[in-house]
Amino acid sequence: MNETTASRVFGGPDDVGGTMLAVIGAVLFALALILDLADASIGDTINGMTIVTAGLLCVALHLAGIGTRARSGGGGGWSLRGRR
Repeated sequence: MNETTASRVFGGPDDVGGTMLAVIGAVLFALALILDLADASIGDTINGMTIVTAGLLCVALHLAGIGTRARSGGGGGWSLRGRR
């Protein structure tokens, strides 16, 4: 697989920040599934449902575009800089 094909399939180096919340959400969902299958919890307040809620929050933030950075040379995305 050459670099161009890999960039289209997995996203380019600039896309890493945009997918990080989705990856964190997936890891949290996996941890919640393991805790649910083992019928276990982490402490008194953190159980499977707490982790599922955190995973849903990460996925919702990812879908809303939070955590993505604006690409240079074009519009779109969130930016902290105002127009000049």
